Amino acid sequence: MQVLEWAYGQALRPGIPGVESVDELIATYRSKGTSRWDGAESLVRWQAARCAGTGFVLAFGGVASLPLALTADLATSYFLQLRMVAAIAGLGGRDPHHPEVRSECIECVLADEEGAHAGPQALGSVMQRLASKRFLARTAPKSLRRVGRVVPVVGGVINGSMNGVLTWQLGKRAMTRFL
Repeated sequence: MQVLEWAYGQALRPGIPGVESVDELIATYRSKGTSRWDGAESLVRWQAARCAGTGFVLAFGGVASLPLALTADLATSYFLQLRMVAAIAGLGGRDPHHPEVRSECIECVLADEEGAHAGPQALGSVMQRLASKRFLARTAPKSLRRVGRVVPVVGGVINGSMNGVLTWQLGKRAMTRFL
């Protein structure tokens, strides 16, 4: 949970080169002159594309870079997703800097598709996902390693697609919750 709290704090912090803060995202999507819903949809599309792109790049190395790539992929995805959810909350009139909104945003990211509340089980789910990915990276059969070397693009496409779809689903869930 501390990692998600840290990632949320970084998402709020201005001044990270090449990355807009939550406040900058809110200002950008409010200034487009569209409704809150349309602005949030545009934000979700852009963030889903961004997560898909980072997922593709991080998985492009194939099986050889899998242990490092999976850890970086999870960290990047959670950072971008927390930032997106906080911006959607801001578009809905909530203050993303308020501790209660921070907790709601983290809960939204950890909740499952049915919106079950986050708790120790959700954090356990995150840890289980990370552990299973690391286990897969260590125990991948030689045939998978060979395919990974020959066709690293396939892993990038699969991971990028999954990141994009999951981010889009999360964005829609956040829009329903905060708008």
